[in-house]
Amino acid sequence: MFQCLASNEAGEKSAYTWLRVKSSAPVMEKAPQNVTALDGKDATIWCRAVGAPNPNITWIYNETQLVEISSRIQILESGDLLMSNVRETDAGLYTCVRSNEAGTVNGEAYLSVLVRTQIIQPPVDTTVLLGLNATLQCKVSSDPTVPYNVDWYREGHPTAISNSQRIGVQSDGTLEIQAVRASDVGAYQCVVTSPGGNETRSARLSVIELPFPPSNVKVSRLDAPNQRTINISWTPGFDGNSPILKFIVQRREVSELGPVPEPLLNWVTELSNVSADQRWTLLKNLKAATVYQFRVSAVNRVGEGSPSEPSNIVELPQEAPSGPPVGFVGSARSMSEIITQWQPPLEEHRNGQILGYILRYRLYGYNNVPWTYQNITNEAQRTFLIQELITWKDYIVQIAAYNNMGVGAYTEGAKIKTKEGVPEAPPTFVKVSAINSTSIRVHWTPPNPQQINGINQGYKLQAWRTEIIDSEPRDIEERMITVPPSLLDPLAEQTAIMTGLEKFTEYNITVLCFTDPGDGVSSYKIPVKTLEDVPDEIMALHFDDVSDRSVKVLWSPPRNTNGILTGYSVRYQVKDRPDTLKAVNLTAEDTELTVTQLQATTHYWFEIRAWTKVGAGPAKTATIQSGVE
Repeated sequence: MFQCLASNEAGEKSAYTWLRVKSSAPVMEKAPQNVTALDGKDATIWCRAVGAPNPNITWIYNETQLVEISSRIQILESGDLLMSNVRETDAGLYTCVRSNEAGTVNGEAYLSVLVRTQIIQPPVDTTVLLGLNATLQCKVSSDPTVPYNVDWYREGHPTAISNSQRIGVQSDGTLEIQAVRASDVGAYQCVVTSPGGNETRSARLSVIELPFPPSNVKVSRLDAPNQRTINISWTPGFDGNSPILKFIVQRREVSELGPVPEPLLNWVTELSNVSADQRWTLLKNLKAATVYQFRVSAVNRVGEGSPSEPSNIVELPQEAPSGPPVGFVGSARSMSEIITQWQPPLEEHRNGQILGYILRYRLYGYNNVPWTYQNITNEAQRTFLIQELITWKDYIVQIAAYNNMGVGAYTEGAKIKTKEGVPEAPPTFVKVSAINSTSIRVHWTPPNPQQINGINQGYKLQAWRTEIIDSEPRDIEERMITVPPSLLDPLAEQTAIMTGLEKFTEYNITVLCFTDPGDGVSSYKIPVKTLEDVPDEIMALHFDDVSDRSVKVLWSPPRNTNGILTGYSVRYQVKDRPDTLKAVNLTAEDTELTVTQLQATTHYWFEIRAWTKVGAGPAKTATIQSGVE
C-alpha cells in the first residue's frame, strides 16, 4: 500500500492506493549475527526476511543437522531462533534459510556459549574448636576465558578481608583462619564478580570451647531427711557455644586448720552426671562430723570446663557410727572361751572419734534370750577374750563401735562354737553280773546328752582290784575295754561283756563316757565276783623219807585255787601196772601223805589233784623208786 500526504498552513490531505506484487524473491532484512551467551541464559539469533509470498524458514546446525523444535528451542514467527537455558553443547554454526517460489536467501552466525561464573561449592556454617584452624570454602566454576574475582567480607565490615598473618584467602577462594578465637565468630560472605556473572554466598563461623565455670556456688545443710543432707546450688556460666550436657559436683574435706592450697588436697567427684537443666542438687551420703567444701564444673561436647571457685564451708554434726567394725572374726580358744578380733569401722562410717566398742553375745538360736554385753573402753584394743561360756555350744557374737553420739551399727552375727569338753556326768543305772569264771556282763544307761559336752566317742568299762600298797588299800585297774556308742538309739541302755578276768576274783566295775578331749566322770563302783572254777595244779610236789616200804608225799596248794578248795585226791600205782592203782581223798587242809606197803626197789607213779566244788584241777604227776630192802 502506498500513501500520499500533502499539507500546508491551511491543513493536510492524504490519498493512498494498493500495489500488489504477485512474486518477489526473499530479501534479508535482519541477517543472523554472531551471539555470545552465558550458559543457562536465553539466546536469540536473528533471521528476518521479506518476499512474496512470505518466505518460509529453516535452521541448520553445523551445516548438516536440522534444528528441531522442542520445549527449549523455538523458531519465532519472525524467523528468529530462540534458545532457552543454553548449554555448552548448543555452541556452533547456525544457518538460516529463507525461501519462497521466487528464490532463496541464506544467513549464518556463530553461537558461543560461555560457562557462567558461579559458586559451585559455597561456604557452609562451620563450627570450630577454639584454637584450631577454620576453613570456609568458596569454589568457583567459570569459563577459562572469563576472568573473575573472589572477595570475602565479614558481617558488619564494608571492606573485603585482606590477607594477614593469621587470616588469608587461598588461590582456590577458600578463606582460612588460623588459631580461631572468640573474636572470629560471625557471618562471612564470599562475593564473586566477573563478566560471566556475579554471585554471593554466606556462611556462619561458630567457635566452641569449654564451658565457663559456674558461679555463685552455695552450700547449705538441711535438717531433713537427715542431718547429713546438703543442698548445693549454682548459676551456670557461658556454655562455650555448645549446649551444656551435664554438671559435675566435687567435694573436699577441710581440716581443722582450714582449706589447704589446691595442690595439697585432691578433690573427689561426688556426682558425675547432674542434669544440664538442674541448678541445684541434694547430697545425702556424706560423712558426719566432717567439714566440706564443694565446687561445680560444666561439661559440653568439647569436654569439662574449669571448676567453679570453692563454695562456702559447711560442717556436718557428729553422729553415732553408721558402719560396723570391719574384719570381725572369732574362734574357740577352749571349751569355755572364744577369742575375737576386729578392725575399726571404715573412715567414712566413724562419724567422729571412736571411743570404744560394745561386744555382745548369746547362745545361737535363742533369739528371745537377752544379750550379754561387754564394754571395751580402749579404742586401740583389737581383740577380746570371752570367758565363762558353755562347753560345746554355738554362740552368736557381734560388735559395734561407739563415739560421743552413741553406739553404731553392729556387725553381722558371727557364729562361733566353743570347743569340746569332757563329759560332766557318768553313765547311770550301772548293773554288773558274772557270766562265768572270767567274764562279766555290764549294763548302763548313757549320761544326759546335755552333760556330754561334745561328741560321744564311746564308753570305757574298767575293772578294778583293791590291793594293799604301803599299808593302804588302793584300786588298781586290772582290765579295761572300750565300747562304741549305740548308733540306733544313743539314749538307750547299752550292754557289753568284759572277758579276760581272773577266776573267782572280786572286782569293782566302773563305766565312763569319753569325748575327743578326754574321759568323763566315772560311775559309782559296782562290786562283782567271777564264778568258781577248777583249781590250778598243785605246786611244789616232792617226796621225803623214801624207804623200801614207805614214802612221804608232800605238796603245796595251787597258786590259784579259783574257788573254795574242798580237798585233794592222790592216786598211785606201780609204774605201768594199772591193776595196782590206789586212791586216797584228803581234806583241803592236808598237804602231805605217807604211803606204806610199798615194794622195795620198785618204780611208783603218783598223781595229785586239787578240788573245788566245780571239780578237779589239772593233775600233777611224778615217778619215784622205792628204797632197797
